[in-house]
Parts: sequence; structure tokens; C-alpha cells
Amino acid sequence: MIRRVVGTAGHIDHGKTTLVHALTGIDTDRLKEEKERKISIDIGFAPLTLPSGERVAVIDVPGHERFVKNMLAGVGGIDAVLFTIAADEGVMPQSREHLEIIHFLGVDRGLIVLTKKDLVDEEMLELVSDEVRELFASTSLAHAEIVAVSSTTGDGIPDVLAKLDALLQEPVQRPEHAWFRLPVDRVFASRGFGTVVTGTVWSGSVSVGDRLSLLPSGKEVRVRKVEVFHEEVESAASSQRTALALHGVDRDEVERGDVLVTPRVLTPTHMIDARIRMSASAGELRPRQRIRFHIGAAELLGRVIPLETETIQPGGEGLVQVRLERPVVAANQDRLIIRSYSPARTIAGGVVLDANPPKRKSGRETTATFLTMMESGSQANQIAAILTQSYESSQSAASIADRLQESEPVVREELQAMEQRGEVLALGGAWIATATADAIRGELRSYLEDVKKKGNRESGIPREELRKSLSKVVELPLFSRLLQELVDEEICSVHEDRILTERAGLSPAMERRAKALDELLAERRFLAPSLDEIGAALDLAGKERSQALELFARLGRIVKVTPELVYRPAELEALRGIVRGLVVEGGMDIGAFRDASGLSRKYSVPVLEYFDRTGWTRRSGNERVAGPQMERSLEESKGES
Repeated sequence: MIRRVVGTAGHIDHGKTTLVHALTGIDTDRLKEEKERKISIDIGFAPLTLPSGERVAVIDVPGHERFVKNMLAGVGGIDAVLFTIAADEGVMPQSREHLEIIHFLGVDRGLIVLTKKDLVDEEMLELVSDEVRELFASTSLAHAEIVAVSSTTGDGIPDVLAKLDALLQEPVQRPEHAWFRLPVDRVFASRGFGTVVTGTVWSGSVSVGDRLSLLPSGKEVRVRKVEVFHEEVESAASSQRTALALHGVDRDEVERGDVLVTPRVLTPTHMIDARIRMSASAGELRPRQRIRFHIGAAELLGRVIPLETETIQPGGEGLVQVRLERPVVAANQDRLIIRSYSPARTIAGGVVLDANPPKRKSGRETTATFLTMMESGSQANQIAAILTQSYESSQSAASIADRLQESEPVVREELQAMEQRGEVLALGGAWIATATADAIRGELRSYLEDVKKKGNRESGIPREELRKSLSKVVELPLFSRLLQELVDEEICSVHEDRILTERAGLSPAMERRAKALDELLAERRFLAPSLDEIGAALDLAGKERSQALELFARLGRIVKVTPELVYRPAELEALRGIVRGLVVEGGMDIGAFRDASGLSRKYSVPVLEYFDRTGWTRRSGNERVAGPQMERSLEESKGES
């Protein structure tokens, strides 16, 4: 079974395809134009059996500068590289660009193959070797061996095979996920099987019958057939060159750069945060510079925004946000290449740090701190960074898992460990950083203390006013949770939609009026007094009377059934009991309620309508039956009995 992928790289006409033919016996130039022009235009593939018996896949890429984007589509998932340099020409422009791409992609194992050795003498071969060693010295292939070959005579080919075999004995370490991902580098229609895509499996495995998502379109597809280099198999796994026949998608609905992935693990995005390193030969990277962005097999146009400094100088590195003109599919820690828009030249490479970020502005220290943590922090630190960044809202384990591109159970287990250490706070089904909760709680305390000192808010603080007093708008569930903690600590109290501090009670004059009203309502019991009678008891009229009643209602001293009809809570509770008794006995209408309470229709109708509004009762024809509140009360009574 083929489990490794080897790619070629090098300048045009430096013998890549001829070398692959000498190694495998296969001509990877499959296109008519390639054979006519005798250059590789698109990526080609061939299986190779090494001396150990292990079979690997060889991807042959074009060397012409016009087809570097095709080259990039082929080398994204390789385990090692055969880097060719013609001994009769030495290092050429595309040699340098291909080497930069290999270096930026982090490919650190390979062989440097000096081809066409039969065309030069030993002295020339030594000069080219010295030039090559100097060029490769500061790259990821600094320790790669140099092998001189003649692909036409076969001289040196056994040496290439032996060294490549030894090179591939140690497994390649790359970011690995349990979920399946395959960037599509070819797509075609096959008679009898429909749409077929090929690519290198970057992670996970796929089997016949699996359902996958084709991104960025989001189409759901089913795998009808799996092949690994023309061998039909039941499943394919990470690092294998794979062809998949798909059901549920037409040939013209798939293109190079699309990604097949386990459903619901990756989300297409128009923005990516990354750390990049500039090519020493590139110009400075300017804000909003238009670029060509390459990741996997995809090429997209976009603009790049440096996040730490105004520009990034040649040879320098920095954090950037790439904003793309079309959606792309990426995972954290993916390697990427940036090329200039025109002329197209490789200018930078980097690593994805946040594959689905918010829109960012440059120069913010918090952004740099967050991305640095995403780059090198532990999983707990990354979770803390995500929670701290989303200051105003809690995050579910699922949303954090999506951001980290990790499984939800793994993230939930880490969150629970963090909760035990006091680093996070559980909020229903969501989580927030303890430090964030402490900061919000501190702001609330300070605001309420200020209200206490001023002592001029006897009517209390509107709930929404208190929430808006915070430096950042906090989501309502989190605000309510923290406010309740302050209530439990007796720092404040809540009456309907207003918050009262310890000093925010009634003034002596208003307390006397409240007692006078209480006495009047107790005396009249169910036959509530008129507003004029209330005004006389309070010695207030008009607007002042209305404001006083609003205040007493907010404090829970009275209940306003209607703007004109006021009861004490005790009398209203007694009326609820009467209604409950009638309903339990088999239903009631207004007449039954009037007889039981002694109230006239003038009082009965608004009281029953109030009970309807508050869920104690509900209308059923001309009768009232139990509403949600009464039903809960009845259930609780059964439980107690």
C-alpha cells in the first residue's frame, strides 16, 4: 500500500520528468500539449517501488514560472522532495523560487539531484555542487544530500533510490486530525462512476460509503469508489495519493482547490490570520497589498494587512490578516504561500494561526498576544485566549472546538479541568474566563458603589442602564449571572427591571405615603380604591401620584392590575387562591368568580384578564382553565403531598 508522497521541484528543463521516468518507468507528461512542447504544464503522478519494497507516490510538478501555481497544487502534502538542478546550467531563477516554496512549506527532507551529469566534467560538477550547497545552506533542506545522476544513461539512479528509501524510513511529523481532509488537485468525469477527484489525503481516512462535505460550496457527497494509484481499495488514509468517485455532485461543480472533509469540522472563510516570513528578494509588504494566496491546491486573490507594524520588510516576519476575494478552506497550522499579484512571484510563506478570525485592525497589542498564544501555547492556553478575546460573551465547548478545530469531547474535558483550577467559569452550557468574569463583576461593584454614595436613585437603576454602564456590552445571560451573584452577596436587590442598592430605598416621606396606601388597600381588601382615593391618601395628584405608584410597584409593595386598579400582593394572592379552587373543582366563568369573590363585573373582568396575562389562567371559550403558572403550582402541591 502506498503511504508516502515524494514531489519534484526545480527549474524548467532541469530533468524532473526524465528523472521520474528513470525511477519509475512512467512518463508523467499526460497532456498532449506537454508532449508537443516537451515541458510539464500540470502535475503528473507515478508509483515508485523502493529497494526496501515500500511503494511511494511521486508527484512531478512543472518548472516553468507560468505554472508555479500548478507546482504549488502538487507539493502541499509531500513527505520528501527530489530537487533537481541541471549540472550543465546550475542554479536558475525557478530553482530559487521552488526552493523558497519548499522552505516556506516546511519540507525538511529530500535529495538534491544534479541531473545531466553526463554533459559536464568533474570540475564543472564540483562547481555546481558548491553553488548548490551555498544556496541551500539557510533553508529547510540545508542537510539534504547531493546526488549526481544521468537519467538517460541510468548513472546514479540506484543511488537516488537507495538514499530516498533511507530518507523515508522515519515517519514525517505533521499536524494530524482524526477527521478526513483531501485538497482536490484534479477532477474529471469517469464513465460509469461519474465525478472523480484526486489528491493527497492530509488527515484521517475515507471509506466507500462515507459521506463528506465538498467545501467551500458545502455540497454533501457520498464516496462510491476509492482508489490508491489505480488500485481499488475499501479505504485510504493520511499521506496516500487517492482518487475518489463521488455521488451527489457533477463534474462542473468541483474545481482544483476545493476540499473534501468530514462534515461539520471546517468552515469556509474569507479571512485568515497567519505568521509569515518574507522572501529576502521580495519588496516590502504594504498594507492592503493585493496578493495571490496559495493553500493546499487552492489559489485565490486577496489583500494582506500587517497586524503588528505598518509594513513587513524583505527577509522579515510578522503577523498578518489575509482577506480573500473568495472563500477558502483552511485549518490551524496549515502552511501557506503568498505571491505578488503582478508579476506573480513568491514573496512570503507562513503558517495559519486562526483559520476563522474576526476582522482585525493593525497595531493592537491584544491581537498579537492572542495569535502568539494560538501559535505556541498549550491547548488550555489557547482556550483561555479564545475566551479572553470574546470578552463580552460566553463560548460553548462546541464553538471553542470549532475555533481550535478539535473534537468537542476533548475541549470539554480540558474546560472541566480548567474549571477545577479556577481558570474558567461555567455558565449553563457555555464558559467564560474567570478573569473576565472578575473584571465585569468589578465594574458592576464600582458602579453600584457610586450610586450608593450619591444616594439619589431611590427608584433604582434600570437593568439595561446598568448593563450599558460596562466598558463593553456583555451578553444578557452572563450579565444576569453576575448580577445574581451580587444580589446573593446582598450588594443590591432586583425588583422587576430595576436594581436597588442598599441606600436606594424610600425616603422617609415616601415611606409614610407607602404605609398610608398599605392601610387603605388592606381596609378595602378586594374592592380596590379609585385613583382619586389613592391620591387623597398619598396627598399627591397627577404625575406625582403616578410616579409614586410606579415606584411602589417596582419595590413590590403593590401590584398594578391596570393603570387604575391597584392591589396589595396579599389580596391578589387571595384572589389567585379563589380562582385555583374554582378551576380545580371543574372550571369557572366570570359569574362563578363574582359569586366566590363578591366582586362586581367592574373588578372581576380586569382581575381575570390580569391572571390570563400573567399565566395563572387561560381562556377556553367562556371559561378559564389552569395556565402555565397554575399548572406548575398544582404539580408542586402534588409533590409536597
